Order: sequence, then C-alpha cells, then structure tokens
Amino acid sequence: MKVCPTCQRGWEKLNNHQRIRTNVEKTSGMEFAAIKKLGDTTGSCRTVYEYLMEKDHRWVSGDELRTLVNGDGPRRARQLRDEYGVPVATKMMQPPGERRQAYYRIVDNGLLDFHL
Repeated sequence: MKVCPTCQRGWEKLNNHQRIRTNVEKTSGMEFAAIKKLGDTTGSCRTVYEYLMEKDHRWVSGDELRTLVNGDGPRRARQLRDEYGVPVATKMMQPPGERRQAYYRIVDNGLLDFHL
C-alpha cells in the first residue's frame, strides 16, 4: 500500500460517495486520498465538531466558533469538511442588525456515522 509522504497514512482508492471533496473527476488524481479518522483530529477540531453536533443542525455563526476556540473556529469547521469528510454546510448570511459573515452547520444526510 502506498503512503502519503507527509503524514505517512495509507492511500486508498475511494468510490464517488467516499470522496471528501465533491465534483472531482475520476482521472484527476484525487480519487486517492489519505485515510483520515476523526480520532486523528486536534482538540480544537473535536471541540468544534461537538459544538456543531450539540446545536442540532442549526446555523452557527463564525463569531460563535471564534469565541469557542480562541479565533480558530471557522478554520476548524472547514478542516472538518475538507480533510475529514464531515458534512459541514457553509452559508454567508447577514441577520438584521449584525454583520455579514459565514455560518456553519452539520448537515444530516443520512451518512452521519462519525464518532470521536
């Protein structure tokens, strides 16, 4: 089995529904991805993941996540989505009386079998 030169995790050929990033062509080279588990995440990622799960699929502002993990929350939410395949949806919104910013939530698509 080939391994990633950076993290030394094994490479595995993924099917379409297993790919972390969507809209990836089969011949692009992205059909191979490093095997990552949520147990490999940092404490900040775990905190953001648990917080989003507690919110029961409601939108959470980037400011809430920033205060949760000392300014690093939105980046950790994107990391969960991009590197670990957690279905985190992102949407730019501007509630009345507040500034425009990104909001995050975990989307229940029937595939939520992630456990830390």
